Amino acid sequence: QSRLCERVLATEFLLLRIVRFEFDLTLPLDALSGLTEALLVQLTRCKVFCGACKGTPQQEAHALRHELLRVAERFMLDSFMGFAPLLAQPRVVAAGALAIATRYIRREMATQELCRLLHAADASLAELEVKHVVDEILSVFRTKSMAP
Repeated sequence: QSRLCERVLATEFLLLRIVRFEFDLTLPLDALSGLTEALLVQLTRCKVFCGACKGTPQQEAHALRHELLRVAERFMLDSFMGFAPLLAQPRVVAAGALAIATRYIRREMATQELCRLLHAADASLAELEVKHVVDEILSVFRTKSMAP
């Protein structure tokens, strides 16, 4: 058993040396800024968001940008404590974190509506896939709250 473990580790190390430890991975953070801008445009067209705005929807969306990026980044980092980054593409993980952050900041927005808006913002994001990632990210918090 220990010899097999040592062989696996040696093989992994050899593979890392072959690729010279150079990895150019796409991470969810890379997609966050662009998705945020696209979602904010969609929010200004959303009846629920517009109905809850005190000023113009464009002003509210612009004021929301910085806080939304900050909160979405935190949720995205938390997603690495669960399975979401293993189950979906980085762009979908970023979209899921963005949906949760928007819902966290603007309670009037339903998760399903946010998934629809994200699909409208970027057609490569399937609503069901984003919803699945949202559930996976939120399961991290459910698991943490159940811990003794």
